[in-house]
Amino acid sequence: MSITRKATMKMACIRENPAGTYVAPNVLLPFTSQDANQEWESIPDNSVVGVAFKNLPVQGVRAVRGPIEIQADLNTLPVMLLAAFGAVGTGVYSLPTTANAEALSFCLLNGVKTNKYAGCFLNNFNFKSSAKEDAKITADILGYKAEGRDDTAFPTTSISEGSRILHQQADSVNGSGYVRIGDQGNALAAGDNVAVKEIGFGINWGFDTDHYNSMESLIPLSGAAGVPEASFKLVLNRHDTDQYHAWRDAHTHLQAEIKYYVSATKSLLIQVPNFILRPKLSGDEIPSVDLDIIVGRNGIGTDYSNANMAFVTPIRVTHANA
Repeated sequence: MSITRKATMKMACIRENPAGTYVAPNVLLPFTSQDANQEWESIPDNSVVGVAFKNLPVQGVRAVRGPIEIQADLNTLPVMLLAAFGAVGTGVYSLPTTANAEALSFCLLNGVKTNKYAGCFLNNFNFKSSAKEDAKITADILGYKAEGRDDTAFPTTSISEGSRILHQQADSVNGSGYVRIGDQGNALAAGDNVAVKEIGFGINWGFDTDHYNSMESLIPLSGAAGVPEASFKLVLNRHDTDQYHAWRDAHTHLQAEIKYYVSATKSLLIQVPNFILRPKLSGDEIPSVDLDIIVGRNGIGTDYSNANMAFVTPIRVTHANA
């Protein structure tokens, strides 16, 4: 057995076109944990034949799945947004009104083999930042192509970690960042700024695997009638106004904007045009407010529920990294 002083792991990805065709990845991901693996389901032998123990199961269908957590930065974020939102964007990422057809190729070097995965969709994508921390991305990888393991070299990557996205950047004290919440009566402005200790949004397409008689996976499809879910969360630092409870009682339709400001040419803007909330107070002596938020689409076609944000889908992200 050889002696290994340090197994230096690394993981990269790239957008596929068409989905399911492996492409050598070019984006080196700053991941903090991952557990993507090829899994084979077992078919048990439940027969009763007069003896006390079961026979061994036989091999069933195959899938590639597992969670991943990535430190969010402005260089590598676009490829993850593209796959999560399901639409190609040039700085602007909006959820499509139909299907998510965007898949990724992943390559993982684990110190023994170069593992290759094609046809990987992102399910249950979440972006989160908290006070005293930088932003993190979590997602579930779900792939339908067989895992490849060989001794080829890890691909040369042209994109790697850039400016990290920090929670403190979404605050005017540290530049031009902000978090704004308000009703839909007019466009959000500086007077709508609020202090928060947690920010999060997510997209869950409800993907699930399907198989056929060769034990292989088919392209994942959305379950539950194929309706994806968007989520949005804010935790306010202090309970110092009754406005959120008044909005709850009136079932007021609200809007929000969050801007992580790194520099004049580097930023991340998150817009949520149409939601209602149910505030929940913590039991602390100085309670914080957990805004339980229900997000909806912003109309149909060009008939917007909130005309201040002229796009239909429930979340839009604008990325600047010049």
